[in-house]
Amino acid sequence: MPIIMIRILIKGLSDKFYLKKFANRIGYVRNLSPDKSFIWIHAVSLGEVISSKGLIDEIKKDLNSHQQFHNYRILLSTSTGTGLRRAIDIHGEDIQIIFSPWDFLPFISRFLNTFDIKIAVFFETEIWPNTIKQCSKKKIPTIIANARISEKSFTNYKKLSKLAPWMFPNIDMILAQDSYHVQRFKLLNANSVQKVGTVKFDEVHTKNDLFNDDFIENIFNKPFVLAASTHSGEEEIIISEYQQMRELISPLPIAVESSLVIVPRHPERSKSLVKLSKKMGEKPCLLSELKELDRGSKFWGHGSRFTKKRSREISIIIVDEIGMLDSLYAHASFAFIGGSLVPRGGHNVIEAARNECPFILGKHFFNFDTVVRKFIDAQATLVIGKNDLSTFGFDFFNDKDIRERLKLNAIKVVDENKGSTRRQADYILECIN
Repeated sequence: MPIIMIRILIKGLSDKFYLKKFANRIGYVRNLSPDKSFIWIHAVSLGEVISSKGLIDEIKKDLNSHQQFHNYRILLSTSTGTGLRRAIDIHGEDIQIIFSPWDFLPFISRFLNTFDIKIAVFFETEIWPNTIKQCSKKKIPTIIANARISEKSFTNYKKLSKLAPWMFPNIDMILAQDSYHVQRFKLLNANSVQKVGTVKFDEVHTKNDLFNDDFIENIFNKPFVLAASTHSGEEEIIISEYQQMRELISPLPIAVESSLVIVPRHPERSKSLVKLSKKMGEKPCLLSELKELDRGSKFWGHGSRFTKKRSREISIIIVDEIGMLDSLYAHASFAFIGGSLVPRGGHNVIEAARNECPFILGKHFFNFDTVVRKFIDAQATLVIGKNDLSTFGFDFFNDKDIRERLKLNAIKVVDENKGSTRRQADYILECIN
């Protein structure tokens, strides 16, 4: 318990929103619609919140169009502050959004007694033994949607299954992304496992309202390389490789003035990345500061010339906000997908492909192995080592045909794998019936 309290304090100091909603974590949640029945969907963090949007929207359409579901509402839970904020941005008040209770019996029981939950849907990888057990006792059907299980998770769940052999057999249905994951879940004694694909291929481009042509011209007014969803240990490598890429390009006729845009997976790390960039001899700036300068220039009647001048002096822009990646992918020369130079398991590559942005990634993509393999097999991406980014970056700037080929191949992969969202929504609603 002391360790948990220390963790709460540390997290609360960096994220006041977390402390404000802390009661949710111990099962105290206000039911905003006590006369309604609920479909509970859990999306553990930011990535899952974004990826589950299409599935939630599809279910909402069915709730609104079918009489038997007129008394149903969606309850969405998440475990992180960034996830909760993004969920509120995406869904507003259309659904109830909360921090998920910790998987301790008193907390889960308190939470489940607060709502009339008709089905519990865990998105992708979240499997909680106590929650599964309590749902089973209350005869609440449980589904894992868009299910995937990495090799590491598979090993851990095999160990957990020895302590809780009832866990996987008590899950009513698992909607797995492909045959590879179907087999792994069956080896864990799961009962009903269906192969349905992944909703990520169905995600719709959500252009940020701030990214109008004027905003792009003022702030992103030269070609840029995008480092998306980066983690600690990656940025120093990326900046160093970007510096080498500039040196390779500068003496050639193709030489262009460019910048590096870094989007850390956790925006609270942004200020430390400004310090790192300065230490490495760069001229960094936070995106929020550039936006403020742009607003100030227009307010004082200077137009956008101050913003353009300042942004052209900057070599690295660090994005300290969430919800910007879609638009950044759409305008980047090419992208590197983070979480893959260090063993974090990678991130969603489909977002880049959908926005017609050529992308590369490191060797640690185990959390998205099946999806990434589709792009590799279709020659729609390149997997690089820690010291290869500068070379590939040079090739991308030097050869438009490489960028175009990767882009077109990636679009084809996306188009060929659509339709999973509707299939999964149908399974969930059938389970209620």
